[in-house]
Amino acid sequence: RAARPRLFHKLSIPAAQRTPEPACPPCKQHQCIALSPYAIGAMAAMFPITCCVMGGDDVDDEHQQPVWPPTSPPLTATHGRLTLVRGYLKRKSTRNLEDGGPPRWALRWLEVDPPEEDRPEYMLSVYKTSARSKRLNAVSLKKISSVRHDDSLPCAFVVSVGESNYTLLARDAADCDTWVRSLNDAREALSVEPGAQCVAS
Repeated sequence: RAARPRLFHKLSIPAAQRTPEPACPPCKQHQCIALSPYAIGAMAAMFPITCCVMGGDDVDDEHQQPVWPPTSPPLTATHGRLTLVRGYLKRKSTRNLEDGGPPRWALRWLEVDPPEEDRPEYMLSVYKTSARSKRLNAVSLKKISSVRHDDSLPCAFVVSVGESNYTLLARDAADCDTWVRSLNDAREALSVEPGAQCVAS
């Protein structure tokens, strides 16, 4: 039998070129900002630049996303005889120091909470954000043994609770002074019983 003529020829069709998707511009919330100008130079080499926003945190619409450095100084409010302070700080973590790595810093919202029904004491509380939706830990002001400036790191101060020391980094030297002064004033006010006065005989 005669071969049936081929009606179609195999065409060589070039593969469609895929247009590369444009790169997503960096989100402003995830831009990393170095430590304050006081840490530039020799101090900056000691600490890695960390991201300003803690991923996965739920923040209410009425609260701003946590950024570093903060856009405003710590807030204070009068409660009875005490001045309560609150604001964003960086808390030093030493978990990886055992492996010889540099210290890590976590951005946290710290606030002196007034007494409530379930805890009749003033507490220094640590939250993830200013939304206060999750308290990470807290300590009574009466259990804090000292609050002092950290001489080894500008703009930082140390809160001592017994034998444990917690290093916190403020935005600048003025903010650091506000935290140290406010916490010490509150501790001193609590150490004096209400109505206790020195009367000359």
